Amino acid sequence: MSGLLGSILATTNSLKANQVAIETAGKNMANVNNTNYSRQRVEFGISGGISESTITQQRDAIIDDKIVRETSVTGSLSAQNKIYKQLQVIFGEQITGDVASPDTLEGSNPGDNLNPGLSTALDDFFNSLHSLSTNPNDVPTKAAVIAQAEVLVNRMNTLSRDFENLDEDVIRNVEENVVEVNSILTEIASMNKEISKIELSRPGGALEFRDLRQQKLEELAQYINFETREDDSGQLTVFAMDKSAGGGTEVVLVEKTSVRNEIRFNEASNEVYFSNYTTSPLGNSPNSTAMDIEGGSLHGLIFVRSETDPHGGAGSQAIGPLAKIREDLDTLAVQLATEVSTIYDTPGDNEFFFDDDENPDAIDLSAITAGNIRLYPGDPLGDFGPVITPLNSTTLKATNTTNTGANEVALALAELRDNISSNLRGNTFGEFISEMATDLGYEVSSTENLLENQSLLNSQLQDQRASVSGVSIDEELANIIRFQKSFEASARVLQVMDEMLEVIVSLAR
Repeated sequence: MSGLLGSILATTNSLKANQVAIETAGKNMANVNNTNYSRQRVEFGISGGISESTITQQRDAIIDDKIVRETSVTGSLSAQNKIYKQLQVIFGEQITGDVASPDTLEGSNPGDNLNPGLSTALDDFFNSLHSLSTNPNDVPTKAAVIAQAEVLVNRMNTLSRDFENLDEDVIRNVEENVVEVNSILTEIASMNKEISKIELSRPGGALEFRDLRQQKLEELAQYINFETREDDSGQLTVFAMDKSAGGGTEVVLVEKTSVRNEIRFNEASNEVYFSNYTTSPLGNSPNSTAMDIEGGSLHGLIFVRSETDPHGGAGSQAIGPLAKIREDLDTLAVQLATEVSTIYDTPGDNEFFFDDDENPDAIDLSAITAGNIRLYPGDPLGDFGPVITPLNSTTLKATNTTNTGANEVALALAELRDNISSNLRGNTFGEFISEMATDLGYEVSSTENLLENQSLLNSQLQDQRASVSGVSIDEELANIIRFQKSFEASARVLQVMDEMLEVIVSLAR
């Protein structure tokens, strides 16, 4: 009798196990297009002579970790490439030939859907000076010089303003990314809590929450690079590294159910800090207490505006493409003003070509930038003292002598086109602009190639994960049929044993 009852109990458990298996196969099929879902499988076993089942996930932790890391790389490259393309449109120079040639650039025209090229404005300015050297007393020719100089100055001013606006956009994007990171950290801590509650009584049973947590880790990797550790309770610790000596120190972001550190952005030093690690970051970049970001969109955005090597390299020259092109444009402006002024300016006579501020009595060429350079405005109303005539087509001079037809100033200015300057890295003005455009074009091409390769790698990793965790409709249909047949067989066995039990009970009466 006890043997029959035991068989009935075992068969009942078998029915339940097959029912769970059918439901699991159905759940798998319902998530066939859900890339964040990992296939579940029912494992059957015997415990104490009684059949039982356990649901497990089909995941490969190595592949998951690799996807997180490569997602971080992709995030950085995508952010950089987006900014590079915007820089290229703003700069408005098209490479048309051998990059080593001074004629490599063709400044775009307004109809090209790009900004007018700086190289075109510079060429037109020097061409107008050449015309003045051949016709030094012609007022219309002088007017053309002033007009082309205004175009060149306005182009520099516009470029500087556009680059500044782009930098402000980058800063806003960084701040938005920081908010997203902190939000995701909170969600990961919350999922740790849910997983812990479920798996306290059913180890490894929080399958859906584990899928969601993995999804959040991959979202986090789009913004920053990080590492994780999982404890025996299934809770995950998320940590990052600071910039301290010796490879950095671990700083915990999420520990169990708590966010230990959020991140903050310091615009002045262009670095990210930990909210509880240091509340008042001091010192110039790089700061040892700052976060060592090497991946994700935050890395890409911070890198493009880096003014110095974020890893402590020597030298103060800008390395981020946005910071570098702004620095180069200022260098071009101050060098142009300096070389022109060396030939043209006569302080005793208040005859100047370029100025940098509102005070015409205090010309400071070293203070000139692409954003503030302008033609000398003079002081025609005497607001700062004596009346000073501004630079215009009437006051523009071609000579410092009283000789009619002399042109030594105009000729010397025109010859500046071919002057090589160490301050322009051994280039002429035109070659320097060409180098700027070439460097920017290289950055665009390089990141696009890296992104293409990265996309291929990401696809391969996703395919590998799909082969392990993905749902196959054919396989799940076969499982449903198999478990349905097994369920029916167990039901038939249970029915036979029930009939036998009735016979035994009737005989016992």
